[in-house]
Amino acid sequence: MASLGSMTLEEIRQLSISDLKSRLARHNVNVATCIEKEDLVRALHGALARKSGRSGRGNGGNDGDDSSDRKRKANEVITLDDSEDDEDSRHAKKHSSFKREFGRSRPQEPICLDSDSEDEARPRAAAARRRQGGNSINSIIPFRLCETATSRTLSASERRFFASMREMMGLKSGRRYSWLIICNYLIDFSYLFQRASPELLQFQRVVVFYGTSGQACPAVMRQWERLLEGTGRTVAFVQLLPSDPPNSRANPLPVKIEYGVHHTKMFLMGYEDEESGISKCHVSIHTSNILHSDAELKSQGVYAQDFPLKVAPGKSTGNPYSKEEDASKTPRQFEDDLVTYMESYRYQARQSWCSSSASFGLSNQPMTILQLIRAYDFSTAYCVLIPSVPGRHRANDMHEYGYLKLRKAVIQHARSQTNSPLLLQFSSLGSLNGKWLSQFLSCLDSSAQSFDPVTESDKKKSKGTSDLASRMKIVWPSVEEVRTCVEGYSGGGAIPGRTKNLEKAFLMPLYHRWSSRNPNNEGPLKTSKHAPHIKTFVQPSSDGTEIEWMLLGSHNLSIAALGQIQKRHKDSSEKILFIRHWELGVFISPRTLKQAGNYDGKDVTLVPYRGGGMSSGSEVQVPLPYDLNPTPYNNEDVTWAVDRTTFLPDRFGRII
Repeated sequence: MASLGSMTLEEIRQLSISDLKSRLARHNVNVATCIEKEDLVRALHGALARKSGRSGRGNGGNDGDDSSDRKRKANEVITLDDSEDDEDSRHAKKHSSFKREFGRSRPQEPICLDSDSEDEARPRAAAARRRQGGNSINSIIPFRLCETATSRTLSASERRFFASMREMMGLKSGRRYSWLIICNYLIDFSYLFQRASPELLQFQRVVVFYGTSGQACPAVMRQWERLLEGTGRTVAFVQLLPSDPPNSRANPLPVKIEYGVHHTKMFLMGYEDEESGISKCHVSIHTSNILHSDAELKSQGVYAQDFPLKVAPGKSTGNPYSKEEDASKTPRQFEDDLVTYMESYRYQARQSWCSSSASFGLSNQPMTILQLIRAYDFSTAYCVLIPSVPGRHRANDMHEYGYLKLRKAVIQHARSQTNSPLLLQFSSLGSLNGKWLSQFLSCLDSSAQSFDPVTESDKKKSKGTSDLASRMKIVWPSVEEVRTCVEGYSGGGAIPGRTKNLEKAFLMPLYHRWSSRNPNNEGPLKTSKHAPHIKTFVQPSSDGTEIEWMLLGSHNLSIAALGQIQKRHKDSSEKILFIRHWELGVFISPRTLKQAGNYDGKDVTLVPYRGGGMSSGSEVQVPLPYDLNPTPYNNEDVTWAVDRTTFLPDRFGRII
């Protein structure tokens, strides 16, 4: 074996996990949160590089740079967020920036936390969920946060609010897998294989819709295809770039949309439960790119729910959220919205989605994705889909997309109106103007029902920006919060706000911190030290204790994502809703939960988890990762921006 000080990265990879840990101990490196072998490998390689004087920068090595080297790292906060949502930023520049730094988004030294091992933590959390029962009002968690090393230090009752990447995908024991659809912006296929093997090769059909991938990913994609050769199973990769020429391979739309991206993050997965024999579709709509740094180091959110195949009237669906006697009367809105959204991809391949020998209950006759989705019963969905699709949407469908669809959901499903400011939390801020922001708020606040955004768009004067502070709060991390997060400044690469967008005068009074000003207050679920890539719009109740409604999804606060009402063309009086991005989110309120769940006539309240165990009565708890009454910025707080120079080093000794 090579000497300790002269080992190459490949030689280190040949070591066992126990050998890696013992060698790291000699270098006084804490390995408590190294959740996979590659983390141990890179930590040891970095320790050896420091000892021998090599920089090791390309392989996760030395972070103890001198001040001149730190200054050279000004461009190394990698913009890994899905889009800058800024019309005057170039798409290609963003991609090249990512390619230069791909694979360097993990922290370059392990984070010192006293955590359980991954294998120990997950079974206990799963057992806690099982103990809560399937139909109890207190067992439903409308969305979860993505599992991190920090979350694995929590109690089992608290870990129920978290889901691993495998759980997000619906990969569990006791399931026979049929088909899988992946929708995302940024996918590291190597990481996907690490987390989803061996099940990833067991699906009869896999279709991946994505915006971009890493530099090394084409090789992994080809390898995936080769591994399936001769098995009868297939995988298809479909890149979606609305900024490409219309009706081209990557742009199925009839028009070219400048600066548009595919920003949606969703898993759809078909399986059969081996114990019950029921075939189901797992739907997971979330906020994370498929990257290690995104999925396991950031604060992310995921809605997930399983739906059975459609069955003959009177036959039980086995759905734990179902009121069996009412299921047939429930509108098909979720199903229709999902089909309409998937139809926008214009993926028309007809294929069998399960093998002829499988007993999935699903027909093995060739069908399209849209026919596949129609085979399942979504009548018990406890949310409303809020999609955005690139294009110019006319009067007949403009209210089905973007912020007009969100307005429609608020009018139909918000239990009551409130004058509490709306909380807007996101990871990228577009180039906004006061008129658009004021009209956006009028579509969602107490005036939503009487406010007509189509006719109001003609008015030269809007409600103005003077009262914005009483109508909304922006939850956005400060430079200090990013500096002290578990990834240091690297974590800010997924929050690519720019100073020209952030520091507009009408926005400055609106900013509130992601976390408490007290460094010892990490929140009831210890989320404060994980940089936020989650996106949530939340309407608190008038007394600030409950949630009247919320949106979780891929939408940032931008015109490109949420849309803008415009004239169809310069001389036309016809109005259209113009959207640049594919986006998808879920709207959740007490009313949507009550319509879908078995609550025995009880009123439902939606409350943030504040610690103390199970909810009581008719409360449904959600793991909101920030305070419902967030702390406003003071004179010392500065908005995080990827183009802002910093002067204090982060936990790894880096400055930008």
